[in-house]
Amino acid sequence: MTHQKVYANDKWGALEASEENITMLLSLLDENDYDDEDYYRKVLNIWKKGDFSNAVEVHNKIWRAQDGSIGKAKRLLTPKEEQLFVENNF
Repeated sequence: MTHQKVYANDKWGALEASEENITMLLSLLDENDYDDEDYYRKVLNIWKKGDFSNAVEVHNKIWRAQDGSIGKAKRLLTPKEEQLFVENNF
């Protein structure tokens, strides 16, 4: 979901940052054990309220956990950039 919210030179894959998808991910946290589960639950509950101001931090945490070498987030997208991303991906 962070790809919808952040600027990065390279991105692949996209999951819409919708309330339905946030709820689905929260359910997955309830059903399984994950590293940093408390962190992700906190993030998803913040996102559920519509606050994505931490998306760069979250994107880069996931990026580092996956040993990312390209595609580090640099900033949040502007509303216009995000709209274009949504139109092109969903």
